[in-house]
Amino acid sequence: MLRISAHAKQTGDTGRVMNLLSTDANRLQDVGYFLHFLWQLPLLLISTFFLVAKLVGYLSVMASYGALVILVPVSIFLARRLDALRKATLLRSDARVKAGTEFFQTIKSLKLYGLVESFRNECEELRKVELEAIRQYQFLKAIQT
Repeated sequence: MLRISAHAKQTGDTGRVMNLLSTDANRLQDVGYFLHFLWQLPLLLISTFFLVAKLVGYLSVMASYGALVILVPVSIFLARRLDALRKATLLRSDARVKAGTEFFQTIKSLKLYGLVESFRNECEELRKVELEAIRQYQFLKAIQT
């Protein structure tokens, strides 16, 4: 059960907590998928090496494995960049959700003073910034795969 202190309830915002929970749930779901790579990868590399070596020769296989070793730093760079973009996207999502939460908490006042349109424009601008971060993330993710 999730417990939040009184101080955290007063200072925290709902959007940030929701984003953290959804991110944690996704990561937990991904663990089951990626955990199998710990035992699959060595078996696949060894079996592929010998099977392909029989077909095209050991020198060709060694060259292709060398290319894989060279591409590992590129993959690491892209993974770090993706992580940075994911964090930036979460910050932008937090800002948008926080603005939406503020809107719904103060909707009566906003309608009374006629500020709904300006607030909607602000939320749309935050969403555009968030979508740009998501586009960058998906672009790099496509390059990596």
